[in-house]
Amino acid sequence: MALGLLAGLTAALTVWNDTYRKGEAFAAGKAAGLFTSTITLGDSYHVTAAPGPYGHGVWIVVTMECTTSIMLAPVALIAAWAVLQPRIRPVMVLLGFSSGLAILLALGTVRLAGIGLAFHRWGESSFWLTHNLVGSLISLFSAVVALGVQFKVMSLRNSAAPRSFETKKGQEIA
Repeated sequence: MALGLLAGLTAALTVWNDTYRKGEAFAAGKAAGLFTSTITLGDSYHVTAAPGPYGHGVWIVVTMECTTSIMLAPVALIAAWAVLQPRIRPVMVLLGFSSGLAILLALGTVRLAGIGLAFHRWGESSFWLTHNLVGSLISLFSAVVALGVQFKVMSLRNSAAPRSFETKKGQEIA
């Protein structure tokens, strides 16, 4: 299971990264679309501009630097470590990992949609504030909350005895 988590992380950062970013752009475009007209295309979405000299709008592109897949690394690494601990149940590791991933995706969607909506409302001058400053703070906050929730879920106790990775006398490890 630990190797599966590490392999999934590697795939999310490499092979599936384009698909992951397309999913993030789609979610952000739909979220921003609740408040203004949007178009989603691949790893980007278009939001209409505020009245003024900004033309018809802007395409918000989810780049390698902007995706939450980078923040998925600590969540997956901690889950891979935790599954090897005898006192932590594997099902709780999966629930903790899933909870952390859901938080990362939800807050990442809020961040990306907020950047587009700020541009829609205030134009180009809002980009630095929403993308660089507020967006970075939301990213850090989402990573901390995701890891905190992951640890909390994984730490829930069970009355069952801890797992043992040792073999009993006369048994072989398959």
